[in-house]
Amino acid sequence: MTTRTPSPQAGPARTRRTQRERREESDRLLLMAAAGLIARQGYGATTLEQIGREAGYSRGLVTQKFGSKEGLVRALIAILHQDLYMVLEEAIGDARGIAAVLRVNDVYLRIFTEAALAEAPDREISVKAYYVLMSESIGVIPEVREFFTEANLRFRAFLDSHLRVAQAMGEMRDSLAPDIAAGLIQSALSGLTLLWLVDRNAIDMEATRDVLVETIRRTLVP
Repeated sequence: MTTRTPSPQAGPARTRRTQRERREESDRLLLMAAAGLIARQGYGATTLEQIGREAGYSRGLVTQKFGSKEGLVRALIAILHQDLYMVLEEAIGDARGIAAVLRVNDVYLRIFTEAALAEAPDREISVKAYYVLMSESIGVIPEVREFFTEANLRFRAFLDSHLRVAQAMGEMRDSLAPDIAAGLIQSALSGLTLLWLVDRNAIDMEATRDVLVETIRRTLVP
């Protein structure tokens, strides 16, 4: 009887992924597929079947994981918010008061510079999908409007908290209401983002970012 010698492996043994890792990967791929489709064709024209096919899965898996297209959109909005705040918190670091507020504005718009997009090409798709969903929540998908209402309130409160610290530190004019200032800053950021998404060539985001940051600084500082 001949003993068969095992053939040598071409490389290191491949680590078998856990069920949790496979689940997280499928979630990520489905959400990325949904963002890409919504960015290109809107919420109404995007189907669960398209999302599953784009991600390499079946429609049944999309339904199993998220329940419905609305459920998937809610999950997508949540993950986009999570990513945004991770970027903002990292940018703020240990800065406080006016410095923290200015860093928020700087990094929010820096996302749309050529260098940033080259480093993270999927970011434009994610941002566009978010703004498409926000726009459609006004009429086409009012059922997710509450999520954008909560998101807007959360971001305004985020800015407001830093502005109150600035005022307590004597860095911000006492005559300015932090909540109103936060709303104006939020409107400027959202408005510039929307204009840029409509026509990237209409705005020099590098120059605009610098002007906005300086304008905010001059407006707030006593």
